[in-house]
Amino acid sequence: MHMRGTPQTMQQAQHTEYGNTKVWRTVGSELQLQADAAVAAGIPAWSIIPDPGIGFAKTGSANIELLRSLPQLRQVALQ
Repeated sequence: MHMRGTPQTMQQAQHTEYGNTKVWRTVGSELQLQADAAVAAGIPAWSIIPDPGIGFAKTGSANIELLRSLPQLRQVALQ
């Protein structure tokens, strides 16, 4: 699941800032890194289910953007 920080800190500004990049691209890149690490640790790729973490370290507008961009996230960011 995508999340920055801890449950206590994830809504702080430094964790909810995604810069000029589309939030789905950043979330996708971070999820892909986690998936790659899991595969490297021996977890079969077919058993990994990426979760964009709606509500976790994202603002309300970032959540909406992410939900609207799920097709792009799936097709482009997660390979």
